[in-house]
Amino acid sequence: YPTDKYPTDKYPTDKYPTDDKHDWDNKHGKHDKHDKHDKHDKHDKHDKHDKHDKNDKHDKAKVCGTCNPISGKNHCDPTTSCINTGKRFHCACRAGFKASHDNKDIHKQFRLPFKNFEYLVFTPENTECKILCDNNMKPANELCQEVPLRKDCEA
Repeated sequence: YPTDKYPTDKYPTDKYPTDDKHDWDNKHGKHDKHDKHDKHDKHDKHDKHDKHDKNDKHDKAKVCGTCNPISGKNHCDPTTSCINTGKRFHCACRAGFKASHDNKDIHKQFRLPFKNFEYLVFTPENTECKILCDNNMKPANELCQEVPLRKDCEA
């Protein structure tokens, strides 16, 4: 075991770091506000990127009502649960229930092409879901077929 004390001259002082520019910053790509790069070049790159994103084919897929699963930010009605459907979170009705007698009103309810869960009816946040589906006593794969399956919505 070493008997010598650790040399203190190799360790930082008690002084708290400041905003002063250090050689480390330049080595790792950090630049201060007096940088020689033209700030307009940076914005032009971002603008081009933003325009490209708006035309991205992935943005064209329709997203039906989603929910936030975080406690306190979840606004699903108590008759539903915020569940993960793969890419998104949606408020899901209990099996055999739907939100409206108007089966095709996508602003009230929809079904998703979510493998093995096509029988679930989903709703936007703050939508009550306590109307029995027409065929509520049938097997799961036949439940709530009157509510259209929205293949244009991302599951």
